[in-house]
Amino acid sequence: MVVCALNTIFGCLTTFSPNYWIYVILRFLTSFSTGGVGLCAFVFAIENIGPTKCGIAGMSTFYFFSIGIAILSAVAYVFQTWRELYIASSISSILFLILVIPFLSESPRTTFGVLLALGKKVEVEEEVKIEALTLAYKNNSLENKDAVGGFIVDMLRSPITRIRLILMVAISFFCAIVYYGLSLNVVNLDTNLDMNVVLNVVAEMPVYGITVILLDKFGRKPLAIGTMWFNGTYKLLFIYTAELFPTVVKNTALGCMTQAGQIGAILSQVVVVLERLPFVVFAVCGIVGGMFAFYLPETLNQPLYDTFFGLEAGLV
Repeated sequence: MVVCALNTIFGCLTTFSPNYWIYVILRFLTSFSTGGVGLCAFVFAIENIGPTKCGIAGMSTFYFFSIGIAILSAVAYVFQTWRELYIASSISSILFLILVIPFLSESPRTTFGVLLALGKKVEVEEEVKIEALTLAYKNNSLENKDAVGGFIVDMLRSPITRIRLILMVAISFFCAIVYYGLSLNVVNLDTNLDMNVVLNVVAEMPVYGITVILLDKFGRKPLAIGTMWFNGTYKLLFIYTAELFPTVVKNTALGCMTQAGQIGAILSQVVVVLERLPFVVFAVCGIVGGMFAFYLPETLNQPLYDTFFGLEAGLV
């Protein structure tokens, strides 16, 4: 709720920027809220679904992402000036805040994970089976803050999550260069920019359905390696990251992964100006990212852990 409100406020204020530096500051502040909305929505979607349907739920969220980009192109066509466009695009956060958030409730996994991280006892009914909670009680580990912590330092402290985080950050960086680079490269095409963006989105959407089928058939790891060669498998990384890390640090892990992706997206704009060379750079980045994916474990049909202790105990 907070990030939606901030997104609208900073977005609308950007419209009235009197100079370049005020504009930069407001866009910098907007970036804090924009990223938070997407990550929280994605995590919320998959945490309310069982492990067997995690791939379907995760990929389904990206249809709305693509639809949003297509709508943005239409809005940009109507509102030709950047000031009008900022106001029009910022209003969407208020609509989300009013029409969607009031009907949502907190994810059970997040609730239990946070309470465990705080060392608090939780009363659950017999039919509610949460592996981290069960394992923690059986092994009297609730007093061990290192086992259930929920900060980035906890991810770096655990050898399992540390190597996973490093790999996912590296893969996301290279994926983003390919993914955003291909989208931004439309400026090198001598056609209508708005129409090119819409066509890119339309071409991308069928891939989500195909990916869902392939995810359950071949698994996350083979698909991450295979699809790196041609499209960067950027959307798959969200699902893969969410399944690799326990609930208490899922948002943090996704945040680190997407931050690396944003850095790659920034650099992709530099690559695009190289005219004919971008596709060579994209190919190299795809190959390197695919090689990193070899070192990640498969998560298909594996349990979704809530704490570090549950993750470590499950791998024994």
